[in-house]
Amino acid sequence: MKTRSCLAARAALALALALPFAVTALSAKPALAQPKEQPKDKASLDEAKDRFKRGLALYKEGSLDAALVEFSRAYDLSPSWKILYNIAVVHRDQRNYVEALGAFERFLAGGGKQIDAAKKKEVDAEIEQLRKFVGKLSISVNVAGAEVRVDDQLVGKAPLAGPIAVNAGKRRVSATAEGRTAASELVTVAGGDEVKVTLSLVEFLKGMMGGKVSEEQMKKFKAVEPPKAEPVVAPPPPPPQEPARAPEPPPSRMTTLSYVGFGAAGALAIGAGVTGLMAQRASKDLSNMEFVGATPSPEVEDQRSKVKRLALTTDVLAGAALATFGVTLYLTLSRTPTREQAPSAAQLHLSIAPGSLGLGGTFR
Repeated sequence: MKTRSCLAARAALALALALPFAVTALSAKPALAQPKEQPKDKASLDEAKDRFKRGLALYKEGSLDAALVEFSRAYDLSPSWKILYNIAVVHRDQRNYVEALGAFERFLAGGGKQIDAAKKKEVDAEIEQLRKFVGKLSISVNVAGAEVRVDDQLVGKAPLAGPIAVNAGKRRVSATAEGRTAASELVTVAGGDEVKVTLSLVEFLKGMMGGKVSEEQMKKFKAVEPPKAEPVVAPPPPPPQEPARAPEPPPSRMTTLSYVGFGAAGALAIGAGVTGLMAQRASKDLSNMEFVGATPSPEVEDQRSKVKRLALTTDVLAGAALATFGVTLYLTLSRTPTREQAPSAAQLHLSIAPGSLGLGGTFR
C-alpha cells in the first residue's frame, strides 16, 4: 500500500482532474447501465454540480466526512458512474476498504469501455491493493428471516445470498429474531480470508417476550414450578443458664469452740503479759525501799506480797494460755472437717485485779 501522503496527493490530483469530467457527466444523457435515474429537472442537476464542487473543496481541506456526504448527495441527485471514483477515494482515505473497493468496482462496471486505459489501469491497481485489506464472512443462522448484523450494521436477513465483505480486524457478528434469544460472536478476520460463522437462536418463554409468543410455541415448553422453599424454623433459644458460682472453699476444721478456745488463749496470754509487767514494776519498787533492822517494815512486807502475787498470777495466766491453746489446737486438728458457719461475732474481755482474774465473752 502506498503511503498516506502519496495517496492523498494522487487522490487530490485525480479529483481535480475529475471535476470537468464529472460535471460533463452530470449534464450528459444517462447510460443504460446506471441503476438510478438521472434528475428530471434542471434544479436537481444544478444542485448536484454545486455539491460535487463543494465536496472537492472539503476534500482538499482534509474534511473527509463532509466531503463524502457532498459526493454521495451529488450522486443521489445525478447518479453518474464518474462520481463513484471520488466516493471510492474518500472511503479509501478513511480506511473503509470495503466501501472503497465496492465503489471502485461499480465505477469500472458503470464506465465500461468509456474509461480510458490509464484510468482503468490505475483503478485496477487500487482494487488489487484494497483486496489485501478485505476479508469475508460466511454467516449461517438456524432461523430463516433472522436479521444479521456485522458491527451493529444490518447486512441482511437469513439466509444471506453469499459471504459478506468486511474490513480486516475484529468483527462482531450478531443475529436476532422475534421469539428467540439473540446470538453474537466476535471473530478475527485477516485480509483475503473467509471466516465461517454459525449462530444459533434459542426459543424463550412467553413471559420474556411480553406475550408475543404463540400458544403453539408455548406448548414446546413445560412449565416447571420452582421447588417450594421449606420454612426455616429457628432453633429454640437455649435455656437460661445460671450464673457460674464461685467454687466453695474446702470445709474448715474450725468450729465455734475453736474460735472460743483460741480467743481465750489469746486473752490469757495478754493477761500474763500485763501481770508480768506489773510484777516487774512492783519488784523494782521493792528494791528501792530501805529498811533498818532485821525485821522489815509493814510497807516492805506488803510490797513483797504484791510482787509474789503478781508473779504467781503471771505464771498461772501464762500456763493457762499455753494449756488452752494446746488443747484447742489438738481438738481442732483431730476433728473431721465439716461446713459450719463461724460465729458472726465474738467479744472477749479479761478482768485483772490484784487479788483476782476474770475472763468473759459474748457470742451472737
